[in-house]
Order: sequence, then C-alpha cells, then structure tokens
Amino acid sequence: MPKVNAEVFGAKMKETGNNFFQSAVAAGMSPGQARKGTSKMTKAMLRAMIDEGVKLADLADEVGIEKAGKIAVGRIIVNAATGKDGGAMSAKILGSHHALNLWTPDTQVGVIVLNAPQTALDNKAAMLGLNAANDTTGPT
Repeated sequence: MPKVNAEVFGAKMKETGNNFFQSAVAAGMSPGQARKGTSKMTKAMLRAMIDEGVKLADLADEVGIEKAGKIAVGRIIVNAATGKDGGAMSAKILGSHHALNLWTPDTQVGVIVLNAPQTALDNKAAMLGLNAANDTTGPT
C-alpha cells in the first residue's frame, strides 16, 4: 500500500470542502480503503484534520460572535437581492448558533404564566390556616 501524504490530505480536505474520499484518494490512499471512511485514517491524516480544526477554531475566535451574526444577516441580504442561494444554508446554520439565536420566534406559543392575584397573596396566611403573627415555616 502506498504511503498517504498527510499534507496533501489536509490541503485537499480544505479544497474539497471536507470530502474525505476525494481527499484521501488524492493523498495516495486506494479508493477501496478511502471508501471505508475515517476508520482507515493514519495518525498523520488525523493530525492534519485536527490542525485544520484548530485553524477554524482560531478563525471563529478572531471573528467573534457579533460579527458572525452580521455576516449571516449580510449573506441573507445579498442572496435576497441577487436571487441566489450562495451560502444561505451556512448563514442559516450560523444564525442558529446558541450565542446568536437569530431564528427564534418573537412570541412563545404554549407558554402559560400563572400569577397569583394580589388578594390571595395578602390573605395567604388565612388561606393556608397559619398564624400570620409568627409564621416562619409557611411558603413565601
């Protein structure tokens, strides 16, 4: 079996949009082995993927969550203006990030908030059968 070039693999992963099969074959792995997926990765290939992941994490830290939200909204505006879907799914996923949470409804349907009437709060001790003067054990 020919040696797999991890540097070529890492570069192809980035070039092909993380297509494992294409990247592994380009790096020297046989198509049969590449079809078996990540179970046939060498340690060097794994390191190349981790290095790329670290670069992406650094990029996310550098951009910041507020700017990422603006990027998502900007992409949607461009797509709407041009009628193209170039990156709309990425923008949607980014906007769904827990720190941005751009796609939540303005109102929450099905949420019921119960507030006790003020007269019930004023007469709590009498309603619960407690002595209001020395009540320290009742609900507050």
